[in-house]
Amino acid sequence: MNRLLNQGWVKPIIFLFGLIPLARLAWGAFTNDLGANPVEFIEHATGDWAARLLLTTLLITPLRKLTG
Repeated sequence: MNRLLNQGWVKPIIFLFGLIPLARLAWGAFTNDLGANPVEFIEHATGDWAARLLLTTLLITPLRKLTG
């Protein structure tokens, strides 16, 4: 796993995946697709993505222990 993370192209890809929620919100604002209450939509969307990213990062250690 460390060999994979030490390659130069992996970290920028991970950071770009972290920008997906921002891109989706920007596209929703650009296309006026945030619904009747955009503030509530943004709060729910960012909360959902925060939970997904938190669970993903918390799953890394158990997966590393299982796979060696």
